[in-house]
Amino acid sequence: MKFLKFLVPCTMVALAACMAACEDDNSGLSPEGGSASGLTPDENKEKFESIASEVVAQFEPTDHEALLTAVNDFCWFSDYGYLEVDRDEFRSASTLMKALGDVCGKNNLGKMLLFAGANSDLYRAAQYYGIYTYANGTWSKSPSNDRLEFNFTTQDNRKVKFSATTSGSEVIFWKSTDDGETLAVPEHASATVTVNGSEVCNLTMNAQLNAAAKTANIEVSLNASGYIFACNVNATPNKATANFNMSKNGTNIISGNADVTGQRMTDPTEADEDNPQNLFNNASSRVNILDDAYVTASCSNIKGLVDQLDAIDAKYDWTQDEQCYKEQAIAVNNAVDVNLYYTTSSAVVASLEAHAYISNTYYNSYNGQTIEYWDLESIIVFDDGSKYSLDEYFDDEVTFGDLIDSYDELEHQYRDYLDYFE
Repeated sequence: MKFLKFLVPCTMVALAACMAACEDDNSGLSPEGGSASGLTPDENKEKFESIASEVVAQFEPTDHEALLTAVNDFCWFSDYGYLEVDRDEFRSASTLMKALGDVCGKNNLGKMLLFAGANSDLYRAAQYYGIYTYANGTWSKSPSNDRLEFNFTTQDNRKVKFSATTSGSEVIFWKSTDDGETLAVPEHASATVTVNGSEVCNLTMNAQLNAAAKTANIEVSLNASGYIFACNVNATPNKATANFNMSKNGTNIISGNADVTGQRMTDPTEADEDNPQNLFNNASSRVNILDDAYVTASCSNIKGLVDQLDAIDAKYDWTQDEQCYKEQAIAVNNAVDVNLYYTTSSAVVASLEAHAYISNTYYNSYNGQTIEYWDLESIIVFDDGSKYSLDEYFDDEVTFGDLIDSYDELEHQYRDYLDYFE
């Protein structure tokens, strides 16, 4: 169902650490039982729609129109503007602008975590210096010793300034053993977009890194026309936590936290690069949706789950899809818990479970055999025991018709501003 897809970019910050999937052969109502929420599956569906509609109503695409038009035109001009210099500055800046477009144009809170990473688009752009001006299809450059800046006029005649800069000390987090090349994280970094002299976007990052202890505490905040997307990441070799929030004019829309435990997470060995699951033990998360509902997710043994899934996959060939995916579903369900709650109660309203299903079939006309292709998909299990395919449950065009229409309209408006790189 599309409203879930709308929320997924936000909730994936937490859920990505945990893995969930699946469908069940026994879709439909199971024998009646007590409901902790006091609602039937159909009544829960109505409540889900109400919550999702409230989330969708928070966003007004025209709030970001000036920013997204600037992002779109800059990406076009940077790709096709004539410039006889190295284009690394433009590739980095274009990637950063696209990332800003993803956060604001798709309400993608998950993208904020990438700004906190060691290979952040913000760091890459801010490492260059120079002031560029676009006119008549050509970029010209003048020197600068403190910032990267781009000045251009959009196709609808608005003057835009896009700049990125760093300050404070730098901490080297990687050094090549071959040629000595280093990559460093600055103490502070920022990027700003102004349109006709008014600031429409401000991205800031503050980092506290300890190279000897292999620890990091990074705060990232993006303020765009009253919308604030923020995240804080704290990482040590044995534990990493992330807190994130999306608000509009002081109202929290999505917020949450996630943590993962392990070893060598901030200082992996070469062997870990081939087997990254060795770095992780367990993970948990919580995502709050307005003040109405929240989702919790946890994985009790990340390494064990990944190793088990790999072992199951290696045990079967392509002709044994059914056995393979059924075993993998059992492994996922044993290690992963994903539950939905209403904030008015501590009782689980619904859970997600994994199960194997036939995703496609192919008829071989030469031998008359039908080949079945299996995969994992999600089912939603309610507190009264009812089970439904997640896609089927949320694909009721009648029940969710108004919500789907409002979501589609929202999505199309955003896409109109970002048509170049969509």
